[in-house]
Amino acid sequence: DLVSELWKGDHAASGETAMMQVFFPELVRLDAVAADEQLDGILGDDPRNVRVDGEKLVSEIVSRAAKVTDRLLHNTSPVQRSRYLGTLQLAVKVLKKTHEQRQVMPKSLVPSITSPAYLAYCQAIYAGDYLLARQHIERKLGDLSG
Repeated sequence: DLVSELWKGDHAASGETAMMQVFFPELVRLDAVAADEQLDGILGDDPRNVRVDGEKLVSEIVSRAAKVTDRLLHNTSPVQRSRYLGTLQLAVKVLKKTHEQRQVMPKSLVPSITSPAYLAYCQAIYAGDYLLARQHIERKLGDLSG
């Protein structure tokens, strides 16, 4: 989610498929289902129709994760680190709440993880603005509870 301006996230769709092709190309068979047959279970762009540069995507994810990790380890005060951890705890609550809702509701009725509030949270984490990140993830949690 650190690259949300490049890739909004998906499930078994063009982005995940492109990354699978980088790591496990032998497991990806885009020709296994006829082009006119609907793919079941994907959330996002059909990987047979939309190509994503998996190498670029993986490289950018790794680069940004390294930047965040380096900042947390070397350039973050104890107060900032505490804010980061508190915000991360809220993000875990969002993921748990989404999972719980998906157990009891039709998937179509459960709000997507990748809402504007969640994506703004991710970008604030990437920028190191943990107070702003908290505001966005609290809004996302409120959207799930409302």
